[in-house]
Amino acid sequence: MTSMTYLDFKALDQTPLQQDPYHYLIVPNFILPEAFALVSQDFPAVPGPGSHPPAELMIKGHFAALMEELNGESFRRSIETKFAVDLTGRPTMYTVRGFVRSRDGDVHTDSR
Repeated sequence: MTSMTYLDFKALDQTPLQQDPYHYLIVPNFILPEAFALVSQDFPAVPGPGSHPPAELMIKGHFAALMEELNGESFRRSIETKFAVDLTGRPTMYTVRGFVRSRDGDVHTDSR
């Protein structure tokens, strides 16, 4: 597979950090539109509602490449800068969701 960039780091850098009710940001089209279709084609089959660890799914192709970029140094540095936090030595955790239920979606924090 040809090496490509999936994420719009410039948009991430330019998106203001929201601070109420907690620190967060929403980056429209953070997955670059030209990459989104490719990633979607390789989206893994998800066995049901809820969050699923990638290790339990068949991760391949452009979806795997997107996850690799999310695990990369550039993304980590961008998040450290945006949130003024040092992530050195901190584990990264991703989950995959295939669909949401009507009761899903309430905003919450899982830890400090």
